[in-house]
Amino acid sequence: MNLKELEGRLRRLEDRESIRALVARYGQVVDDRDMRGIEALFAADAVFRTRGGEMNAIGLAAGMDNFRSRVASMTASNHFANDHIITFDTDDEAQGFVTSHAEVVRDGRAMLVAMRYDDRYRRIGDQWKFAKREVSFFYYVPAARFAELLPIRERVYGYGEPVAADWPEATPTYRQYEKDHPRASD
Repeated sequence: MNLKELEGRLRRLEDRESIRALVARYGQVVDDRDMRGIEALFAADAVFRTRGGEMNAIGLAAGMDNFRSRVASMTASNHFANDHIITFDTDDEAQGFVTSHAEVVRDGRAMLVAMRYDDRYRRIGDQWKFAKREVSFFYYVPAARFAELLPIRERVYGYGEPVAADWPEATPTYRQYEKDHPRASD
């Protein structure tokens, strides 16, 4: 391996770590209600949406309006980023898959949330930023009803009336597995 190849590999490792820090910082600034901090994480043309369509903000101004309205109904929150897979498209663009959990108090109710983020990242100057963040839900349930609601498909209560979870039941591989391996009736 020559010096140029080694420098390229080192830069890729540094970029990967910068993107991981971006994702971790997101949870911190959202939980701390640091609106300037949130704004600093996103590209000017960033997209933030939920897979179910409850949120669909295009551009930084719309995204910040979205964050302000979201946190207006929440008091305390605690976001955790779990697994994170990063794939580089170019030296300045990457995509990510992040599994995440959150504990939030929304409209006075303690809620538990399991979500996935499908991210796009872009290097702007010497910083990585979110170009797109799409969140989908496994559950978003009142904490007191977690055990009762987890077994049913309509377990996303975060935005009003319950709706079906985005995953795993809606994924093509899950549906194919269920088709190929029918469950016996209870």
